[in-house]
Amino acid sequence: MGTERLPGRRGQGRDFVQLPMSLRTFCESVIGLELPDESVEVADWLTPAGRRFARELYLQAEALSDAIEQYVRIGGFPGAVRDDLRTGNVSDATVRMLWDVVAGDIRDGGYDGHSALRLLERVGVSLGSPVAWDNLKEAMGVASHDTARRHTHLLSESFVLLTVFHWAMGGAFEPARQRKLYFLDPLFARIAPTLIPGGHQPASDGLLENLVATALYASASDRLTLADPLPGAIGYWKSRDGRETDFVAPTDAERRGYDRIPVEVKGDSRRGVSGARLSMQRSFGRGIVVTRREFELADIPAIPIGVFLAGLAPRTERRAADP
Repeated sequence: MGTERLPGRRGQGRDFVQLPMSLRTFCESVIGLELPDESVEVADWLTPAGRRFARELYLQAEALSDAIEQYVRIGGFPGAVRDDLRTGNVSDATVRMLWDVVAGDIRDGGYDGHSALRLLERVGVSLGSPVAWDNLKEAMGVASHDTARRHTHLLSESFVLLTVFHWAMGGAFEPARQRKLYFLDPLFARIAPTLIPGGHQPASDGLLENLVATALYASASDRLTLADPLPGAIGYWKSRDGRETDFVAPTDAERRGYDRIPVEVKGDSRRGVSGARLSMQRSFGRGIVVTRREFELADIPAIPIGVFLAGLAPRTERRAADP
């Protein structure tokens, strides 16, 4: 790891990690938005102070919506940001340099780069959907579930993927069930389409859900990566009759009176938002709907993704007084 192949990720002469910027940092440092000093954890959006904070951030809703579009396209790596500032786009050369760094980790671990590249492509087209080892094995062209699992684990420990496990209502994580996989930075989603001829592009809705996944995890946990289920991590939930909740995020149960809060990522259709609210009300009695632009502070609030992510700082960066 002696050469800095992607500025902002590797050091020279020694190993260290600089994670990509969060959306909040991107808004302040790259775009120049002036955001409130405080930030929140996910359950705070349901408090009176959290609702006031949401209204304050909503005054910059248009700018935050534009910031989301830029962040999905650029990501938070300094090298990618510099590309975009200079030319208006992240170059394929920078994406390839990012893959070179990832591929180096793969080779060092004794794994196959081509299989890992196919894994990244499969993650991109599956964003938001639970996947089984069978699906990943076939997409990668490998012989066993264990090979797919080991590649996924390595990419999670290498700051490329986030694994979100199924959570049993009122219980623990269930790693034997299907899991969801997300990219820890949007730029990772560009690797497979750039390097694989005719490679599939991730859907825009999936990329937005990806942003919510990584922000929820960073807000909830001090850990930098997640390859195995941990008590304080986020999960997803699926009922016996097939109703699925995108995320269940941990809370301070002693202070809140409950240990999980559900979060659904939707567009702006009234039917979709109403359906998400009804499902969460029935199953949890609470929740948050993250929308593209729709804003309504009902018992289960609908909060635009730009507002939600700008207020939800990583745990290591939180500056809030408790709302």
